[in-house]
This record gives sequence, C-alpha cells and structure tokens, in this order.
Amino acid sequence: MKRFFSLLIVSFGMTCAAQDLRSADANDAPIIVEGHEAVDLGLPSGTLWATCNIGAESPSTPGSYFAWGENETRDTFNWQNYSFYEEDPDGNGNSTYSAIDLGNNISATQYDVARFRWGAPWRMPTREEYEELLEFCSTEFISHYDGHLSGLPGLRVSAPNGSQIFLTASDCPGNGITPAVISGNYWSATSEPESLNDIPSAVALTFQNSDARTGAAARHYGMSVRPVISRQDAVNSNPEMMIGTAPGLRYENGAVFTECHSDGYVALVADLAGRTLCTVAINDGRGTIPVLTKGIYLINLCRDGHTAATLKISVK
Repeated sequence: MKRFFSLLIVSFGMTCAAQDLRSADANDAPIIVEGHEAVDLGLPSGTLWATCNIGAESPSTPGSYFAWGENETRDTFNWQNYSFYEEDPDGNGNSTYSAIDLGNNISATQYDVARFRWGAPWRMPTREEYEELLEFCSTEFISHYDGHLSGLPGLRVSAPNGSQIFLTASDCPGNGITPAVISGNYWSATSEPESLNDIPSAVALTFQNSDARTGAAARHYGMSVRPVISRQDAVNSNPEMMIGTAPGLRYENGAVFTECHSDGYVALVADLAGRTLCTVAINDGRGTIPVLTKGIYLINLCRDGHTAATLKISVK
C-alpha cells in the first residue's frame, strides 16, 4: 500500500436528511436507527454506514472533533490535554508521554464516542471496515457537496448497488496544523501497535483530494467520526427491511441462485470499480446473468432498495 503524509499522519496501510445520497432507484423509506440514518452500500460484511458525522446536522457539515478514545470534543488538541496519556517528567522541564492501554479495538466499548453519543447499536468503524469501504466502493473528490457553492468539499463514496455516502473534508483547526491541501481525517476504532515518532497512535482514514488511505495518527489529534452498524442490527430496528432471514446467494455457470423465492428480488452485477453492469430479475430463486468476461465481480441481491446479500465471484 502506498504511503503518504496528512496532518502529520504517517499512512501505513441527529437525524440527517440524505435523500440525494441513496440510490436513484431506492425510493423506499430511509433506514433510521435510534434517530440516525444509515445507508446500505451492499458491502460483503453487511456493514451499514451513517450519512452524517458525530455532531453534524447534515452530510455536508463536518460535525464535532474528538481525540481517539475520548467522548467529549474541545477547541484544541495536544498531548498535554489528552485524557489517555501518562506524563513522565525527566526533572529538567521535559516530559515523555506513554499511552494508557484502551485495547486493540475500542468499537462498542466505553471509549467509543459513536456508542456514547448515539447509543447502541451504533459504533466506530474498524480499520478493516474502512478498508472494505475503499475496496468495494469507488471514491471521487468533489469540491462542493451536492453541487452547491456553499457546500463543503469532500469524498463521495459510491457503491455498486447505487447507494452513496459523503465524507466531508474535516481538518480540525484545533490540531494547530494548517494542512497544505484539502483533506479529511476520520478515526477508526483500531489501535496502532507501533508508536508514531514515539507518540502512541491509532488508525485513521485520511484522504487528500481523491487519494484515500488508512494509516497511523497520533491519538491526541482531533478528528471526525463516522458511525456504522451491522445490517442485522438495522434489520432488528427496521423489521420491514426484509421478510424472514437474509437469503443465501450463490453463482453457478452463468446463473445466480437464492434460497428465497419471494417476489421483488433483483441481482445487481457490478465490477470492482463500482460500475453496475446489469440488473437481473430473480424468478423462483434463479436469475440468468449475461456472459461475463474474465474478471472479478460483485453480485448484490436487492429488494425494495435494500441489499439482502452480497457475493464476490471470479470468472475465469
């Protein structure tokens, strides 16, 4: 994975209205969980992403900033005011700082600001969930949200099933750093075992224009947080999303099969760049897919604008 610098990050690896971020074909009711809207991007893990950051009133505003593991925001961020550093003065007016161990993954723990602010089942995303987002969705930097000159810049993330989310450019001025380019910085729940210049770090999603990566960042930085929930949690909160359990999905010899024989299911076939190649109606649990060239594809089984199952296939 290519490395780059952002905000001194060394990269290694509320109810919000968001009608314009869902699929153009998804005219069903939004997915609302505990007063906040989720978007189903058809990801293999079943992770659904919120439309807004913590503290934001709409997808086009950055919201509040938090240090890693903290539940309260503030105006400035440094290691002296970070809650989870221990100071070790050397007697000569200098100090070193070590991290209080919060665990390898703070998602859904007492240190998870998404869980603290929005309540269960919302939580902070992990490194793996950010990397899944970048692998299966296409990203495009846009200078003005929704085309409005008053809108902030940010990253539009488009899924193969036609749904989208928008990650606002979010450089917190309280970090004391003036970025050279427009960028966004979002905490994950995953700690980084290696310190960053002897400062304990955690994993963040960062983007400079359209170049989005995961990487290490000093934990005292103030960053945005975009919550997630699982598809099952969304179904539990919105029973009308799907009838019964999520249907199984398999692909054999040019046909897609599902265990569910209910009406209304379609299979969206997309490439890994997020381009939908065809839409196949499912009848009696089966649909015929046009001939595909050699490559890797995603099949999203959808009903009423929601993704019920996702399958990654390889055509040889």
